[in-house]
Amino acid sequence: MSDKKISLPGRYAGFSEAVYPKTVKKSLYIESFDKTKLAVDVVFPADEEGKVPEKPLPVVLVGSRGGRFNEKGPHRNGTKHLDYMIPYGYIGMVVETRGCGASYGTCDSFGSLEDRKDVKAAIDWAAAQPWCDGNVGMCGMTSLAQHTRFLPDLFPADLISHQKLPCALILNQTTDTCSMGTTSTKSSI
Repeated sequence: MSDKKISLPGRYAGFSEAVYPKTVKKSLYIESFDKTKLAVDVVFPADEEGKVPEKPLPVVLVGSRGGRFNEKGPHRNGTKHLDYMIPYGYIGMVVETRGCGASYGTCDSFGSLEDRKDVKAAIDWAAAQPWCDGNVGMCGMTSLAQHTRFLPDLFPADLISHQKLPCALILNQTTDTCSMGTTSTKSSI
């Protein structure tokens, strides 16, 4: 392990070692707030034999308008950052919002009330799973990161203490820079 601590997009050293060299992906549908079926990929870390850890782990969620984990290309739709997190004991989860990709329903606009409720339903669903330790964060690049800005008005103040209020990691692929922060508890609408 390095003595110097580095935590940047694509570079992580000095904190802990990656312990999970493989992944196991499960594709499924979950129900949104109004029973609309949303397509989800859940990507678990796995050991050398492909065994998923038995202990609950934190989840990092990406809200997508189409394209799940490693679909149609090496890193379609900005899910590359999950590749950096999963080996360290995070579960990656990509949800396609209504009317996008393989999800049911109609997409009427990016950031609509239904779009935000879909992402919140995915957060609540993940936090309730036995494989999740109750901590659900979010990250994404460009439009994928915007979901974290659209959600604050849907989170009651008591969720903040349970760490289900998303944290945004916004990556700029052009300049290789990032900004990080939590969402506000005030509505941005």
